[in-house]
Amino acid sequence: MKKSVAWMACAAFMPLALTVSTEASAQQAGQPLVRTGPEATAVRGETVATRARPELDPLGVRLGSFLLYPKLATDMTWNDNVFATRNKTNDDVVFDIIPELALQSDWNNHALNFSTGADFGRYADYSRLDYEDYFFAGDGRLDITRDSALFAGGSFARQHEAPGQPDFPGDAKRPTEFYQTNGFVRHVQRLGQFRGIADASIVRLNYDSTDTFSGTNTSNTERDRTVYAGGYRLGYEFLPSYEAYVRGEGNWRDYDDRETVGAERVGRSSDGFSAVTGLALDLGGVVFGDVYAGYIAQYYDDFNNIDGFTAGGTMTWNVTTLTTLNARLARVIQDTTQAGSPGILRTTGGLSADHELLRNLILTSALTVTYDDYEESNRADYYYIGGIGARYLMNRNLYGSLGYQLIRHTTSGSDSTANSYWQNLIRIGLEAQL
Repeated sequence: MKKSVAWMACAAFMPLALTVSTEASAQQAGQPLVRTGPEATAVRGETVATRARPELDPLGVRLGSFLLYPKLATDMTWNDNVFATRNKTNDDVVFDIIPELALQSDWNNHALNFSTGADFGRYADYSRLDYEDYFFAGDGRLDITRDSALFAGGSFARQHEAPGQPDFPGDAKRPTEFYQTNGFVRHVQRLGQFRGIADASIVRLNYDSTDTFSGTNTSNTERDRTVYAGGYRLGYEFLPSYEAYVRGEGNWRDYDDRETVGAERVGRSSDGFSAVTGLALDLGGVVFGDVYAGYIAQYYDDFNNIDGFTAGGTMTWNVTTLTTLNARLARVIQDTTQAGSPGILRTTGGLSADHELLRNLILTSALTVTYDDYEESNRADYYYIGGIGARYLMNRNLYGSLGYQLIRHTTSGSDSTANSYWQNLIRIGLEAQL
């Protein structure tokens, strides 16, 4: 949601950080084998990164039956290629101030959570790249019965597109700000060995105009859109801790305006679906995750359709109580605003490792590879993101972190106007919380 999220690749595996919008179609097809209701609080499937550390975890401030967690973080990041260019690279240092507040219920049944935060970024030299991001979010869980629960939530955020992201305009003088509003509702029902999950979501994206070097403001109204999605997943636990499932999901991506391509006005609105079957497992919390395979398709108003095979999943292995390995693979259809292409068939995979060197010192490493195939175009992009990092828990109120990240982007095809580039980033951070 903010720039520092990209550094989570140095703390745990993440999907490609350069993805600008959270498309409903990119949601994971599988769900971990978990119970709902009061039993959901059982400790199982913890990892080195998520494990509770009572002597080091923040206590929060009690407000009745809620706990308030204030946090203030500051980061300093050196980037040797802030404009993500092949030649004539420029380096700079960006300073981030990141305040956050989280309010969480402390109930035996049900749950209610609220959070808000901001990320104020200031560059030492290139102040035109400065940004002010913020978000508000809330979610809750209603425990209907021991085997049935209703989840709902939503958020609003202001974000920005930075150089190097897929749809960042080449002539942009400053980052393009955009606003994302989303909401979801989900119902989970277990009946014997069967488990059903029904969900629906909505994502709204609004882009500000882009300030260009020519002195004009380029409108982005053709990028404004609303994405509706809904689906159902039915699983059957045929053996203890082994669940086979099928899932179907439909989506509608409704763009506000048509885009000018040459002398024509074309529409990027589309509807699509995904249908997958998979297997989820949880072997005592030591090995857990899911794998799936199926078919995805997207049907566009004025472009050729995109369809094909999809496969993916997530898998976590707690090798020992001190080491966790994670793997993830996904293949989705991602929207793009590149002229002549309706969308990207994106394949992303990665590995990460977390190791508890000391009780209060967590080491991490991660590698992510993404292949973007632009449909109706000969453009193809590869992104390689690798990182290492460390998180030092000084006490329950003060954390320190250090990380290094390497980004390699390559692009090919006559339709590509993007640069292939390298980026090296070194970050140091300090976080205080109650």
